[in-house]
Amino acid sequence: MAGLHGAILDSWSNYINQVEKHVFIVTYGCYPDTTQSLSCPTSTKRSGCFVKTSVSGLDMPDGYKRSTNDLVRPQLRQRRTSRGDS
Repeated sequence: MAGLHGAILDSWSNYINQVEKHVFIVTYGCYPDTTQSLSCPTSTKRSGCFVKTSVSGLDMPDGYKRSTNDLVRPQLRQRRTSRGDS
């Protein structure tokens, strides 16, 4: 998906038993260009768009879930502030 890449949100290392390898994972914000269609890189099983409340039930490592929450929280705060909500 085309879009703007944001700040790094989190990073961690993980050991994958099946292939006996350590991997280093970095998550970052991405703000999609809604005029482009969603596509999936070859290293990813699938991609999709989800509402925040469904993220906790997705089959993915907790680090990705934390990053999703970290990305969404500031956007919600910014919207509330711009509307005058507290």
